[in-house]
Amino acid sequence: MSYRNNIAFYTVLAALMAVMGCKETKEVQVNSVTFIVDSALEIPDNKSIHVSGDFENWSGGKEEFKLKKTEDYNILTLEEIQNKIEFKLTLGDWDTVEKDADGNDVNNRQYT
Repeated sequence: MSYRNNIAFYTVLAALMAVMGCKETKEVQVNSVTFIVDSALEIPDNKSIHVSGDFENWSGGKEEFKLKKTEDYNILTLEEIQNKIEFKLTLGDWDTVEKDADGNDVNNRQYT
């Protein structure tokens, strides 16, 4: 199975996203959010999973939003996220954005 087809699995795997902590300011709740994606996906060595969204101007693959590869999973913690965010997962650019199992675009994911 090609890495392009594996992007469809992000639909299920992104559900592993977890809130690692939060703190309250005077009017805004500030959270840290951790994305965890299973390393069992067949992703080429020259590609990495990135999270892109409204919090970073929808770049599609900024280096600072690349998930770190470990033996069991890929992980990234975003610090001080305020309110709701919208995001998608890519392999570094919009040509490799996540798709559903049929290869169709998926709606932006949301974290509130």
